[in-house]
Amino acid sequence: RRQPEIKKILTRSILSLVGYLLSWVSGGYYYLTYYGSKVKPLILNGPNPWAHSVFTEAKEHVFLLLPLIAAVTCLLVCANKSKLVQPGALKKSFTWLTVIQVVLGAFVTVAGFIMSGSVRLP
Repeated sequence: RRQPEIKKILTRSILSLVGYLLSWVSGGYYYLTYYGSKVKPLILNGPNPWAHSVFTEAKEHVFLLLPLIAAVTCLLVCANKSKLVQPGALKKSFTWLTVIQVVLGAFVTVAGFIMSGSVRLP
């Protein structure tokens, strides 16, 4: 069985962190300047106002955690380079952490898609 390359894991974890931080900043800017005043009222007055309380609220809270999870992933890789590719509890935990990160990222994307589909533009 092929061993994962720690350099690739480190590069990808750093890119993941940077990507989540950029989406955090751009999403925050969009939320503060556009979403609250223009999009949210359309959703709340549209055919599916429940979508906001279910999907948007969940999405917002998960979205806040993603950069923190990515930072923990980066720190884990940096602090445990040699141990991370060896079979054991650390490798298993790291694998689960990355799976959770990907699943939560996909949830945020799908929830955003559902929300944008519930808006009817005037």
